[in-house]
Amino acid sequence: MTTPSRAEPGDGGRAFKRPSHPIEYATVLLLERDGAVHAVRTFDNAHAPTERHEHRYIGAEKQEPIVTHGPINDAMHAVEVKLRRGWRDIVRSWESTR
Repeated sequence: MTTPSRAEPGDGGRAFKRPSHPIEYATVLLLERDGAVHAVRTFDNAHAPTERHEHRYIGAEKQEPIVTHGPINDAMHAVEVKLRRGWRDIVRSWESTR
């Protein structure tokens, strides 16, 4: 079972985590513009439990991921910190590609 969640109401983010082991997760920064919802950045460990992918988007096109390795909990925490501190810069960067 996949559990969607929101860190804060109206924050534009979604996190999905499969509670079984090994843990699988995806976090997506979403933005509503011009009446449509756009994925701006995604983070996941889709290929291996300790492999973290960060995908940027140029417009609607998903780019090749930045890949790092490490413990799942560290990766999930790093994503949360990055989005809480830097979401405005991530959105500005994405908007400049539209």
